[in-house]
Amino acid sequence: MTTKIKYPVIRCTPKTGGEPILCEGRKIACVQDYWRWAHSELNSNAERGKFAEYLVSLALGCAGGTSEEWGAYDILWEAERVKVEVKTSAYIQVWGQKALSIPSFSTRPSRAWNPEDNTYEEAVRRQADVYVFALENCTIQDMVNPNPLDLSQWEFYVLPTSKLNERGAQANIKLPQLVALGARKVIELEDLPIAVREAAQENAKNAQPSEGSL
Repeated sequence: MTTKIKYPVIRCTPKTGGEPILCEGRKIACVQDYWRWAHSELNSNAERGKFAEYLVSLALGCAGGTSEEWGAYDILWEAERVKVEVKTSAYIQVWGQKALSIPSFSTRPSRAWNPEDNTYEEAVRRQADVYVFALENCTIQDMVNPNPLDLSQWEFYVLPTSKLNERGAQANIKLPQLVALGARKVIELEDLPIAVREAAQENAKNAQPSEGSL
């Protein structure tokens, strides 16, 4: 017997940053103060990932809403009905390094979670149609670099999910492997839409009807 949902999904609405944080009815700060405190370090792995999702959303014209924390995929490009997963990596991290990092991206298949009733799909698979691998490519560290806000320090590699599935359930992929699979390198943000569209078309053509569990 299915248990009736007593507390439905909380729908997020975009905030302006000016919303007050109240203590006994008195404003002690605002949401923008919290954002500054919590999200200023864009070079951290977590913030870099979320920022890259925003950049791709911006390029695809679907950054007007808010991101979903636990969505089965990162972006739904509604105009093209394309599901996009964004993965990030970088050469320079926020911690001390003896050498530059070797860029690596997660490609682990997953079980999709349904927030409507807090259940998971049985099939383990890659949920998106297209993967966008975003690399923060700066290799110089000084007072202003690396700087994720400078889009010249980003490059993107676009790949149909069907190509990733040729590698089975491997959980990670490095840059040379992406290139070997034929990932399309994109330098300019404005060129991302056509690259994602063409990758989605290739994915639709090559994906097997039974493809799912990996």
